[in-house]
Amino acid sequence: MLLEPIIYNYIISWFKYWVSLFFILITIKLAGQPLLTEIQQFNFSNINIVPSDKLDSNKLMFLSGEYHGLASNRIVEYSFISNLVLLQNVRTILFEGSISDEYLINNYIEKNDTAYLNLFLSEYPYNFYEEKEFWIRIHNLNSTLPDENKIYFRSIDIYENDDTKYVKKLFYLAIKNEVANDSLSNKLNRYINDTTINYTLILQLFKQFQMEIDYNKTIIDLINSFSFWERNKANLNKNRHFYLYQNILKRKDLYYGNIYANFGYGHIDIGQKSTAYYLKNDTSFKHKIIVFYPYYYNCTNLPWIPIKKSMGYNKMYLKRIVKKSKVENGVYFHERKGKNYIIHVGQKGMHELE
Repeated sequence: MLLEPIIYNYIISWFKYWVSLFFILITIKLAGQPLLTEIQQFNFSNINIVPSDKLDSNKLMFLSGEYHGLASNRIVEYSFISNLVLLQNVRTILFEGSISDEYLINNYIEKNDTAYLNLFLSEYPYNFYEEKEFWIRIHNLNSTLPDENKIYFRSIDIYENDDTKYVKKLFYLAIKNEVANDSLSNKLNRYINDTTINYTLILQLFKQFQMEIDYNKTIIDLINSFSFWERNKANLNKNRHFYLYQNILKRKDLYYGNIYANFGYGHIDIGQKSTAYYLKNDTSFKHKIIVFYPYYYNCTNLPWIPIKKSMGYNKMYLKRIVKKSKVENGVYFHERKGKNYIIHVGQKGMHELE
């Protein structure tokens, strides 16, 4: 009996020894690794945007990732879009938004009608100054492009904002702009004004009228999206990576030119079962994927989205390179072993609209 505590302590001591030795060896290995390229300010003159093995492709998907809630994310995203539109024939932008988000954003960009933008910005996760500035800049950029280079945002998410006040405002706006028949418009407004919106009943109503004469197909897409979300929201989050991947494939007939996408960073890793992984391994998806992995060092975020001091991909290596380079707060680019990294140093969370 007396030997049991001694044996136990002996085993614990050896375990601690081997764990300590493991981390010492890892540290020595990292310390011996050269800095393959210097960390650089993030701008497109520093980035080899298309690797040589993808130069022959006319179907490219540029994919960046983010930890949601940081102000610098929108700076990076706009830089990608504004440069890729001009340099790489990007015309399709995929984003983690809903069909209703797509409806509001594309109409704002096309028409410069702030009714669409204001409703879009009225609810989380878009009710931030940085979001507002980003979409205004996107509208201004698109207004300078010829018709053959205009960009279109395509949503690939499975969520809809089912807050009753928001839904009613959305459909009042859609009915006003997408329904030409006064009788249909009046009936729809009465249905939307009900305490509970019955999407099945509303869809039946449209059978009495002619699409593209009495109403635009856009409003049917909106109703179908909310109806689908209402029926399936209890189960859709179980494998969100797969649902996002399926939505990307379902909508590929709407894609023009090359693609740029910016998703939450968990969706972009082609090395594990993420949205990007499913796309890369699907032979029906013909676009070659070029990934830009995010890393965050010493950043702060929104109170309800906490962030660690070192967060993102390849943390041990990138933490070392950031500290060794002694860079100031900013956004940087680094390439290592064929992988691209966007490094955010000392960045802050977004600022909520008042």
